[in-house]
Amino acid sequence: MRNLQVIRDNGLAPEANQWMPDNLYDLTGLVHFALIGAFLGAGLPLLHAAKMSQEMRWMHYDFGFGYMSGLRNFSHDEIKKLDVWTPGAGNYEFEFWLHHALKSQGIQSYSGFNAWDYDKVLLIADGALVSIDLHNQKHKMNMVWGKNTVPFGPDPFCRILPKNDPSNKLIQPVIDDPRINMDTGEFSLDVINEYRDAIYNSTSLLRINMSLATRKCADRIHDLRMNKGGTIFQS
Repeated sequence: MRNLQVIRDNGLAPEANQWMPDNLYDLTGLVHFALIGAFLGAGLPLLHAAKMSQEMRWMHYDFGFGYMSGLRNFSHDEIKKLDVWTPGAGNYEFEFWLHHALKSQGIQSYSGFNAWDYDKVLLIADGALVSIDLHNQKHKMNMVWGKNTVPFGPDPFCRILPKNDPSNKLIQPVIDDPRINMDTGEFSLDVINEYRDAIYNSTSLLRINMSLATRKCADRIHDLRMNKGGTIFQS
């Protein structure tokens, strides 16, 4: 709780959902806290981890709970066996209740402590260039990079800026790189080559499984709610 208060005092916590009582977070907040925990586990200081997590939230859709947790890739055959209760045709996230069912009904193929194929993995090369990769990517195919087709591999995500950068930011999203034009779709191959070369030739490479961190966070909150009650997070 002390860490949470420090994060709040420094304006680095996710915003509580305006439709919920005070201090309640939605699934966006869950992913945010999961990333902070993952960065802490990787050795980053608390405020540095919290600020990096906050700034990485520019990619809202892809950092959604269903996508990030990997639950959207869960076997449909397994889902059919579950009693997945949902609150009706309101505004809710199916993956929240899917996770609840997986945990409550003890499905053997679900384990929040094991990495899954295609987990989203963050790679930080020499503390500078950050890419997103997939854990145990089995299908070696090509990927689209702007108007180019390149071999599948780590996807450039952002650049960690120097501490004295005048922007007072920790990261620069790759879409802000002047060599990328989002309007015309002109993405310089120099960018993806730079990021991939940084990984292959790095002295140090920090690897963070963001999907696994999200599942672990969801599991712990689920267990807390089942054991002690309460609504720390809601769908």
